[in-house]
Amino acid sequence: MIRIIQLIEKSQSIRKAIMMAIDILSIGYSFFLIDWIKGVEVLKINSVDALFVYLFFLSVSLLIYHSTGQYQSRNSYLSSYSLYQISLRSLLVLIALLPVSNTIISTKVDLNLFIVFWLIITLLTSSTRLLLRDFLILMRTYRKPNIARVAIYGAGEAGFLLSQSLISGGGYNIKFFIDDNINLSNRSINGIPIIASHKIERFISQIDQVLLAIPSLKRGRRIEIVKRIGSHSIPCLQVPSIEEITSGKTKISDLRPISIEDLLGRNKVEPNYQLLGGPIKGKSICVTGAGGSIGAELCRQLIRLKPKSLVLIERNEAALYTIDQEIKSKISKDIKLHTILGSALDKKLLINTFSELNVNVIFHAAAYKHVPLVEKNPLEGIKNNIYSTKAICMAAEIVGVDHVILISTDKAVRPTNIMGASKRAAEMVVQAHAEEMRLSKNSSKEIITCYSMVRFGNVLNSSGSVIPLFQNQIKNGGPITITHPEVTRYFMTITEASQLVIQTCSLAKGGDVFLLDMGEPIKIYDMALQMIRISGLTLKSKNNPDGDIEIEFTGLRPGEKLYEELLIENNPQSTSHPLIFRANERFMRAQELYPKLEELEKEIETKETKKALNLLKEIIN
Repeated sequence: MIRIIQLIEKSQSIRKAIMMAIDILSIGYSFFLIDWIKGVEVLKINSVDALFVYLFFLSVSLLIYHSTGQYQSRNSYLSSYSLYQISLRSLLVLIALLPVSNTIISTKVDLNLFIVFWLIITLLTSSTRLLLRDFLILMRTYRKPNIARVAIYGAGEAGFLLSQSLISGGGYNIKFFIDDNINLSNRSINGIPIIASHKIERFISQIDQVLLAIPSLKRGRRIEIVKRIGSHSIPCLQVPSIEEITSGKTKISDLRPISIEDLLGRNKVEPNYQLLGGPIKGKSICVTGAGGSIGAELCRQLIRLKPKSLVLIERNEAALYTIDQEIKSKISKDIKLHTILGSALDKKLLINTFSELNVNVIFHAAAYKHVPLVEKNPLEGIKNNIYSTKAICMAAEIVGVDHVILISTDKAVRPTNIMGASKRAAEMVVQAHAEEMRLSKNSSKEIITCYSMVRFGNVLNSSGSVIPLFQNQIKNGGPITITHPEVTRYFMTITEASQLVIQTCSLAKGGDVFLLDMGEPIKIYDMALQMIRISGLTLKSKNNPDGDIEIEFTGLRPGEKLYEELLIENNPQSTSHPLIFRANERFMRAQELYPKLEELEKEIETKETKKALNLLKEIIN
């Protein structure tokens, strides 16, 4: 039987033959039914041969059915729309046969007889198709003995569409719907019961998974649901977002695990498209550190804004190749892509690149960001983070680039580690160049470069994020390692951070320190608990020794803070974007800063680590 079903599913000609056979039997049976319903002999047996009449009627019916696409649709996905089409085709058949009805039918063709005949044919052809559809779905499910038992959370339109898709696919056994609306309790959708969310504990043993089918669900409520389901060690999957579905990128049945990004931070704020595209469209845009997580996401966002060209600078060959291949697969033909293998420390390379490619805007994302690694390799961290920024600023001024945006970090605020201190010094380089530009406005200089910087906290799933680390630790069975139970950080998704960075370009006046609203700070310990729950696992502790994943505290690392902050001075100013703020912070003037940077560079070249660190401390204080 299974082989026969597989043959039917694979062969279009066999499926069409079966459908035609069903219609032949349905049409024949309809004659006998109407005889019984109307109490008359429909066929004129005495005047015309009944077999000839039947074959004539059948030939016209099949011809119309075939020419109007009756045998082209897939029966496994039969819907109400398909049934409406069948009824219209049956009506068309009867209308086409009206001119010869007096020859064929033994009784007068009145409206009642016409309607009854139409209803019978429609009912027979439709019901047999529905039975065949359900039989195929049943056999498809039968072939998968280990089918998952699931509950769909959300009895709205998304939940209904998901159930239809899953039933057609045969990959899940839907036990029930769950919904927060108590008025839907004890009702059903296509025979599948709906239970109130507050009763879920009574039925949780009947399912293996929960499928969250509310695309517009607020983050706070999503957290509550995941926490509740996760407490029973039941994994959650969710449908894609409304944006992903409506854009055609994915289908509602493309279920994905709930990620930590879905549970952290605030509800998404849509970008201001006037700010987003203004300085980018039709311009030549350069991204340094294009192979890094933030640089790569900037590239993805920028190509949507239709720049004239995109210039990628990256010194890691493998990373540059990866982002180059990705952007090539997404970029439109009218955008030119240039990949430059080289260091942002190379001033000559930068000048040649900016000049030859007529670069208008530079996003400087190249930096060493891993706090422990920079702490162990301080001279390289200082050299890369400070002097690449200095080279970018000088090259941009020489060539006449319109705008330079430095990607900074919250660790630059009152830094306690070398990475943060080097990024604060990089900020001061940008501020010094911005001041020089302000002073140049009164001179005869025609081109003025606008320098600004954007400071934000941790980016989820970036190369320096704890998320990949925790994911690997959970995958390996634990433990999850956290330095301190009270460590708290700001988090933002990489997409939102990149969009906000691009939008600051429209807001910059020169020397701006832009701060991104990172939402509420989050304890790393709480985040680890969430990640354990969404993995369908439980915390192993003294109170739960049989749990799956343990959390260990390893102690604060050198230079690590318990809390991060975004402001040196408490004076943020709002902008036209609700999540972007501007701060004017103190800095060292160029005539004082540049000599110290030259001295620091000499200490780095001679590997005088202690002297270099003392000088860096003097600069940022």
